[in-house]
Amino acid sequence: TFFVNQSETGRKDTFTNYVRSWILGKAYINDRGATDLAMRETDNTSTMTFGITAEPPLYRIFKKATARQSVGLAAAANAISFLNDVRCASGSSPVQRACKIGFVVGDGPTGSPSATTDVYYTTTYGQAWAATAADPFAAGEIISAVTVFPFGTGRRVIIARGTTDVANPAEIAYSDDDGTTWTLVNVGSTNGQFVQAAGGLFALDQNNIWMVTNSGYVYYSEDAGVTWTTQDAGVATASTLWAVHFADNLVGFAGGASDDVIRTIDGGVAWSAVTDVGATSTVNTIFALNAQKAWVGTANGRLY
Repeated sequence: TFFVNQSETGRKDTFTNYVRSWILGKAYINDRGATDLAMRETDNTSTMTFGITAEPPLYRIFKKATARQSVGLAAAANAISFLNDVRCASGSSPVQRACKIGFVVGDGPTGSPSATTDVYYTTTYGQAWAATAADPFAAGEIISAVTVFPFGTGRRVIIARGTTDVANPAEIAYSDDDGTTWTLVNVGSTNGQFVQAAGGLFALDQNNIWMVTNSGYVYYSEDAGVTWTTQDAGVATASTLWAVHFADNLVGFAGGASDDVIRTIDGGVAWSAVTDVGATSTVNTIFALNAQKAWVGTANGRLY
């Protein structure tokens, strides 16, 4: 692995002293050169040059800068999702760069059970946020998860209800106009289910979306959230599932209460429990790299 670090001031031999870095993961020397090898009566130094070739990918790393952004949520922010989609300008549509458009959701206003929960969105990389024109769920119902993805020539945002409703099954809402209008969809037929946390809703793309619930159910949509099928009815685990993540359209992991983790390698046709993490705690978040590698973060502050 070959690192090229650009520094502005300070010691050059301090690895973390950089403002920009290039990382070539599979690099090798393909050419060598040398100058001023003969002894002479000047101060010229002998130098060597090397040509470097590397295989993809090439990583460009920049120093991170943080700044607080004013959103307007009156309660806890539970989940955030940005559209990682790049599009050229066309007609009256301007250039769209990655992370320009995003959505954030959370709890309802504190102490106001009659108020509905707002969804906030940005089209300016987070420089300005505004509440959507309409609120999707009933009063007192919080929003636990959100995902946004390219849809047709535009985008679709899906949010999930994070509050139980004993008379209804789990519920999502989707919008194709940045929240001006919402379409409500019941997910499954088991009353009382809901999405526990931000990681409970994951969209690989518009044709591959997964959702997990408080009773260990796994749901799947292949039509951008319009309809949902049950992939696992709490069989692989009956514990509350907090998070689901897929590496591709076949390999996915989900985790939740009681240290439980389940896995699929066929797109969710079959889910099976894997060895418990060993944290004796809830698996709050999960990230799948491939069929053999995954990371989880637990409620007692550990990573596995």
